[in-house]
Amino acid sequence: MLKISNLSSGYNSKEIIKNISFEIKHGEFTGVIGPNGSGKTTLFRTITKIIPRYTGQLLYKGKEIAGWPIRLLAREIAVVPQFIFLGSSFRVCDFVALGRTPYLGRFEPFSESDHEIINRSIEITECSLLQERLITELSGGELQRVFLAQALVQEPKLLLLDEPTSHLDIGHQVEILYLLKKLNRENGLTILVILHDLNLASEYCDRLILLNQGKLYKIGLPSDVLTYQNIEMVYKTVVVVKENPITQRRYVLLVPKERWKMINDK
Repeated sequence: MLKISNLSSGYNSKEIIKNISFEIKHGEFTGVIGPNGSGKTTLFRTITKIIPRYTGQLLYKGKEIAGWPIRLLAREIAVVPQFIFLGSSFRVCDFVALGRTPYLGRFEPFSESDHEIINRSIEITECSLLQERLITELSGGELQRVFLAQALVQEPKLLLLDEPTSHLDIGHQVEILYLLKKLNRENGLTILVILHDLNLASEYCDRLILLNQGKLYKIGLPSDVLTYQNIEMVYKTVVVVKENPITQRRYVLLVPKERWKMINDK
């Protein structure tokens, strides 16, 4: 579905992503991890043509991203960004409906089919009780579900999410990722998600892409990527990596520096 070969991009004359190569297959749930400034968001902005200039190859369904008209690309790829500026106080139902814009002509009204897709997306994301509320009145967890509903209204084949669990408590984090996993398994939606929580990345992602200083450091199964050697090298901190006895997935424990010093002294 998505093939990236020797990709480099950035802002003005500053190169952020450096010679990255990987592939995303249809139906995969892939996580992108790495420290702040490692190029995760820049990668997403390049894929979605927000950053129009790049070197290397960036293919979606066998065709260079640069050659995709933006309206057609918006019918294929949806994005839930890390920050969304809520300049106007939309009702939830109206905000979600904006996701149908790539399918409408100028001043064209919604069809019966459009309304069905909007209502289905609202129902899937459990936003039915929020429809008449203003988006400025919602909690963080509620907003994330609304943003996801708007993305699903685009009927994407590939969904990109930039830290969808940031600023959420653990209950809402699990709720959002469980919903994404359900969409991935039941609807075949291909998902590429940026996550900072390594334990959530391990539990929900099929594969992980670890970036460091704009370069691809490691790609593979969570068990291959989330080793203490990789994490300590990239994140510059001491960790203990164990296996969850229930899910058989890796989990990462941060060891505070003062505690690590105490252990070594003993």
